[in-house]
Amino acid sequence: MENIIINGYKLVKCLGQGNFGVVMKMEKDGKFYAVKEIKQNPIPNTSKFLELQREKKLPLNLKHETIVQFFGSFKENGKEYLVSEFFEGKNLETLIKENIKNNTRISQDLIILILKQILSGLAYLHEHQISHRDIKPENILINDKNEVKIIDFGLATYLSGGHGMLEGGKTQVGDKKYVPP
Repeated sequence: MENIIINGYKLVKCLGQGNFGVVMKMEKDGKFYAVKEIKQNPIPNTSKFLELQREKKLPLNLKHETIVQFFGSFKENGKEYLVSEFFEGKNLETLIKENIKNNTRISQDLIILILKQILSGLAYLHEHQISHRDIKPENILINDKNEVKIIDFGLATYLSGGHGMLEGGKTQVGDKKYVPP
């Protein structure tokens, strides 16, 4: 692997690609981070632009064991990067698919443990007047200790009576497979 360094962060490996760009495991000062490189800066005032603004601003003040910690963003060489906590694990969708492929079941105890952590994180968000609006298996990470982290705040918004700094909240968003009727 070539020695790629961006703003002092050294590339360790590519973790995956999403709607906005590529997510990389990077190291800086002996610590690992998840760094998302934005593919293309969206046009101002479009839905993709607003989604990126939410993802950059919303989780900065969130501190909860089930919410991935966001550290900020930076620009380099005309590209924008979002820096967050690196959490070694797989998403819930992968865990479910692995169990289907292996013709096994996730134990009821593990399901309860996972759901308790997700609900704890959602309760924390709601206490802070935040609606995630994109809870789905792909946005739930689980490590080998069965600890859970909620990720991807691109569609999040404040609930009514919240801080009002984010646009949105009145439209239906999210993955159609998981949006309530």
